[in-house]
Amino acid sequence: MAKQGAQVTIAPFPSEDSVVSPISHAPFALSEAVVGALDLESYGLEKSAPLPNPFESLPFYDGLVKILEMFQSLEGNRPSYNEKAWRDTWGTFEIGRILAEYDSSVQDLFAMKNTLSLADMLDATDLDDAAKANVIAACVIGSKTDPFAPGSAASIIPAMIHYHTPDTYGVYVGNLTNVYNALKQCALAYGVTFIEDRAIKTVLSGESAIEGVVLDNDEEINADYYILDHDPVWFFCDYLTDFSVSPAFRNRIAPDKNLKHTQRVRVVLSELPKGINVRHSLVAPSVDYIKNAYIDTKTDGGPQNPVLSVVSYESSDQGIVLDILAHPFDPHLKEGNATVQAVTDSVKNGLKQIDPDIEEKITATEILSCPTLCGQPNFTGTMPLLQLLKVFFGHHSLAYDMPITNMIMAGYGAHTVSHSHVVNGGIRAANLYESLSEDGKK
Repeated sequence: MAKQGAQVTIAPFPSEDSVVSPISHAPFALSEAVVGALDLESYGLEKSAPLPNPFESLPFYDGLVKILEMFQSLEGNRPSYNEKAWRDTWGTFEIGRILAEYDSSVQDLFAMKNTLSLADMLDATDLDDAAKANVIAACVIGSKTDPFAPGSAASIIPAMIHYHTPDTYGVYVGNLTNVYNALKQCALAYGVTFIEDRAIKTVLSGESAIEGVVLDNDEEINADYYILDHDPVWFFCDYLTDFSVSPAFRNRIAPDKNLKHTQRVRVVLSELPKGINVRHSLVAPSVDYIKNAYIDTKTDGGPQNPVLSVVSYESSDQGIVLDILAHPFDPHLKEGNATVQAVTDSVKNGLKQIDPDIEEKITATEILSCPTLCGQPNFTGTMPLLQLLKVFFGHHSLAYDMPITNMIMAGYGAHTVSHSHVVNGGIRAANLYESLSEDGKK
């Protein structure tokens, strides 16, 4: 949303004949509030069956649900003050108060998930290896979490959100173009003007605010507020290199500290592989498979059998196009023909786990840039409770610390991790803008 007469620059829309799989990347789903507000179903989107819940097989699932609901309740009850340390202190005492009302099994479970590794916690169950691998993949896909590090069991809690609240989040099947069109129509209703044939050349900034945006035709655009849906690391690196920020914030957006242990690969095939479910595909057949992928992270080219997630599926004139996230890889891999070939070969090896004849069907491959996702690795043994407060409170996030007074962060750009904190960014941005307008700060 923007003020009357404001202008924004957006990327070109996908072609009308582009057929895309459900807007899902496990465990991603659209907020029902957004679907209703934008009337997305009238644009051709249909709600599909809920994603299979891999966590329901856990013998302590009911206890995990209680812990999840406890963290979700903190969001609505947290105090108004903004100082992080005070909010963390309040959150810690509030967690203790709620846990005191539960029986010892839930209290013990809370302690275990904050100390054990995800793999060790699953070893305490009688799940078979494939079911354990399913849970691990659902927890760490698209993230930088090490499931074999102490404290990584805490990653179960945020990963369960979409599965546990199907009435709040739904998976929708349809053409991605329809979503863009719905967003555009909604924005037009709020007085937004779209500029689709220009790119941003320069961002003009003052001491603590953006003063204007210069397009590639040297036209300057000014607004009261600017909404960012872009990888903030590269936004500061590419557009605001001279912008003065605190050392702590500069450290948080340093590219070398935000590198993602992931490679993004586009694979073009002559036909859809056997075993690929375009609605939701993960390639992580066993815990040992995942463990070996992590062990091989530091080897040349990364793991020979990486964990794969099919992010999107497209049918085009070229054939069947799969957009894949493959991880974990050493984030410091140097680009070059040898590395590109090694990553490509490893993705093919992963796909062979689904379809042994996959190589005969591949007609082209391309390694694409992958966003940094902005942030340090989560649930890797360092203060898992603080990581949970970050997820459910949001006040440890980059958006909370944004030093630009007239910029609202709505997201982190395309192909970011599918977490509710990111998914709901647009809602939070709209609410913040509305509150500024009501306070006369528009």
